[in-house]
Amino acid sequence: GSKLKIEIKGLVGLTMLNYPTIDYTGFGGTGSYAVKSASGFGYNVGAGLKYMVAEVVGLHLNVGYAGTSASYPSYTNTQTFGGVSTTQTHNTAMTMSVGMIQATVGVSVDL
Repeated sequence: GSKLKIEIKGLVGLTMLNYPTIDYTGFGGTGSYAVKSASGFGYNVGAGLKYMVAEVVGLHLNVGYAGTSASYPSYTNTQTFGGVSTTQTHNTAMTMSVGMIQATVGVSVDL
């Protein structure tokens, strides 16, 4: 057979997203903004080339797109101004769509 193969993939599954805590300083005070983790349905589609350098070893060159729409259940905003600290928790869900283009190279071992 040919040493060069075309690969096409389509994957679906659960995605988990973490939003970083944002700390800020300004206007005479400090604060932080923290969001709980989110989850949602995700997908990944792509195509690439695989070149077999040996019977069980392949080199890969791929490009793909991964996407999801995840729902964050709540977020907390903490502020300190003039020595007075306040914390607000917002239980309104936020939805964020995320898309990512992936270009990868790699090696595989086919067992």
